[in-house]
Amino acid sequence: MIYKILVENHNIYEYVSSNLIEKLSIVKVPVKNKIYFGLIIDIIDNNTNVEYIRKEIISITKFKLFSNNLNFIQQFHYLNIIKIGVSLKYLLYKIPKKPLKLKSINNNFILLNELTLSQKNVYESIKNYYNTHKKILLFGLTGAGKTEIYLKLIEDNLKSNKQVLFMMPEIGIISSLEIKLEKIGILPIRWFSGVKTSSGWQRVHDGEAVLVIGARSSVFLPFKKLGIIIIDEEHDSSYKEVGGYDGREMSKLLGSIFNIPVVMGSATPSSSSFYECQNDNYKLLSLTERFLSRSLPEIDMISHKNKNNIIFHEKILQNIKITLSKKQQVLIFLNKRGFGTISMCFICKHLQKCLHCDSNLIFHRLKCKLICHLCGKEYINNCLSCKKNGGIIVYGYGVERVSEYIKKIFPNENVGIFSSDFCNSSKKIKEFIQDVENNKYSIIIGTQLVAKGHNFLNIGLVAILNNNFLGFDPGSLEKLLQTIIQVSGRCGRGSIKGKVMIQIDNDFKTKIEESRYLYFLEKILNNRKKNNLPPFSNLILITHEDKNPIKASNFIKNVYEEIIKFSLDMKVFPPTNNQISKIKDKYRFFILINTKKIPYKHFMLIKEKFYNIKIDINPQDFF
Repeated sequence: MIYKILVENHNIYEYVSSNLIEKLSIVKVPVKNKIYFGLIIDIIDNNTNVEYIRKEIISITKFKLFSNNLNFIQQFHYLNIIKIGVSLKYLLYKIPKKPLKLKSINNNFILLNELTLSQKNVYESIKNYYNTHKKILLFGLTGAGKTEIYLKLIEDNLKSNKQVLFMMPEIGIISSLEIKLEKIGILPIRWFSGVKTSSGWQRVHDGEAVLVIGARSSVFLPFKKLGIIIIDEEHDSSYKEVGGYDGREMSKLLGSIFNIPVVMGSATPSSSSFYECQNDNYKLLSLTERFLSRSLPEIDMISHKNKNNIIFHEKILQNIKITLSKKQQVLIFLNKRGFGTISMCFICKHLQKCLHCDSNLIFHRLKCKLICHLCGKEYINNCLSCKKNGGIIVYGYGVERVSEYIKKIFPNENVGIFSSDFCNSSKKIKEFIQDVENNKYSIIIGTQLVAKGHNFLNIGLVAILNNNFLGFDPGSLEKLLQTIIQVSGRCGRGSIKGKVMIQIDNDFKTKIEESRYLYFLEKILNNRKKNNLPPFSNLILITHEDKNPIKASNFIKNVYEEIIKFSLDMKVFPPTNNQISKIKDKYRFFILINTKKIPYKHFMLIKEKFYNIKIDINPQDFF
């Protein structure tokens, strides 16, 4: 028989076999001198007239996909303008070499706590959409009890012998959810980078009623009986791969294919999701008060110019002292890893920049090295220009310098740093969270890791430090508001009301209150509409990089000329170099396009002709 086979990382080719093989079976086939997995998508009559010799299928695996899986990778390939074989490669990641003998997961479903009236109303509304594709935005204040609703939805679907996909932006926030799941007897499959397993892949493929907790790549698991998709912290930019696909959009695609509800939850929903609610494409459900009627923290904004290396405004230091005297914990947020922000040679005054990237080197006292945050390259502390070890002067402050500063002022307090340099594994993250919950640290200094969904009950004060709050991309104000409210939400979650103090060194004077977040979104959307920015249009970023800057520049100009030939109804900005012009010895150039409708077919032609470009649809960052 002749078979049309979609080959991972390639395209669709024809192969022969004397065996009768079912459609959607996974087989192994040769391409050139290598062996790849392939998916049989069609069977052709042997009598077809052809003038070439087809290669034979090497072997047949015991695994077979389902029509929904094929539908998903076909649409994924089209919507993300990538080779269809790449989509299959994503889906077959961690496929077992042979079927594994697995004991089924026994979920005990220990009785959940009773929902509050407002939680129950939201839960009942979502329940009405079981077995229907409906996109639901659950807007709930920090600490309002969204997780309790999620747990009830998970329980319903598992008891109905269905699978659940619970998406989280990163593994760092899984610990508190796992603790709750353990209490009610539910054992999840984790699908994050570094913890993906062949046994997890097979359980999903076999249709076992399981809960999958995963990052954006979890949409590629071979689901058979998917019942609901939950996207926690739906606003988080981690769902969008830099230069690649958006896990949120692809989960909505998956939900439409399986005809199931997709629940997106956040205390700070994205402007695009709120816009869809305004246009009745999403159902908006709200939890407008905190669990057990706990009050929101008071927010105070303070202007501070950081003169003479004084990191904290005196008012913040006074409030730290008061909070500690009450035996409450203090959380200091600064989204800057390392000791400082700029490093300069004391002798020749040379600014220390990475040799491979257009980036300042950051001094890390933990390793006593200069580190590039783009490529990860580590340098000893000799000057890169004069080569002398006369000392590197470090300006600005990161979490390490703040920690050192705080320890001098409060020498008797136990200070912990919550950043990826100190907590670089899921085990260390979990241990740190437990230490905070057990009051091991009276002062916690954290980067973005601390802003995501942790339930710290004894935080009495949150101090947010930042300089240069606002970036240059269209979403910078929205990201700022989300960060402030998410970090503020770590405060006052127990019986303590709590206080939030935001220290800024610019003239950003907007009064920020969590209860007014949707009001802020409306203002942001009005501004976006005036400027024809997403979600009122689509931005497409086409990038190319090369070790030779002249080649890179000429190449992107050729791409630009080809796009202009289409004469489509879209604004195409001339090519230019990226804000960060070099990463890992490669010079970077881009074309920005603003368009109402995305011409997928035209961009597919561009991609085929200029295969080594990246096409990023509605990028999160423009660096």
